[in-house]
Amino acid sequence: MLWGYFFTDESRERLESFLPSLEKEGYRFVNLFVPERDEGVEPYFLLRICARLKTGASIKGYAECAVPRYPSPV
Repeated sequence: MLWGYFFTDESRERLESFLPSLEKEGYRFVNLFVPERDEGVEPYFLLRICARLKTGASIKGYAECAVPRYPSPV
C-alpha cells in the first residue's frame, strides 16, 4: 500500500529542511512546487512525499512522523 502526504509552507527552505529526517524514517521525496492558485491567494510551496506500507506494519506508526508543524497559508 502506498501512502502520500502533502505539506504546505510559504518557505521552500523550511520544507526542504526536514526532508532528511523524513527520508531517514523511510519516506520518499516526490516533488516540491508552487501549485496553481486562485486569484488573490499568496504563493506557497507544496511538498509531496510518500511511503510504502510494509506488510504487517502499523498504519498508525507510518502516519505519525516527527514533522515540524507550520501554519498552512491555505
